[in-house]
Amino acid sequence: MNRHSPVTREAAASALPASLPPTMTERPGQVAAFFLLAKPGIVFAEVLACLAGVLLARPDIGGAGSVAILFSVALAASGAAMMNVILEKTADRAMP
Repeated sequence: MNRHSPVTREAAASALPASLPPTMTERPGQVAAFFLLAKPGIVFAEVLACLAGVLLARPDIGGAGSVAILFSVALAASGAAMMNVILEKTADRAMP
């Protein structure tokens, strides 16, 4: 057998295991799924609106207070997005 002989497609396919592990696009990891469940685009928009409110409301809040407020809003918005997914799952399945 020649060491440099071409391998046929059938021979290469038979050498693969019967079931390959899913790729990241087919089944994201837990962290990626949790991140997507939190609806990052919506959370970002809410935190951005909160930032505008913090800056306009009281300029003397300070950096630590502003960060705490923004972090709290991000957590609340993420939790609300996750609850929305849970509560609306039957209605979402009926949508085309």
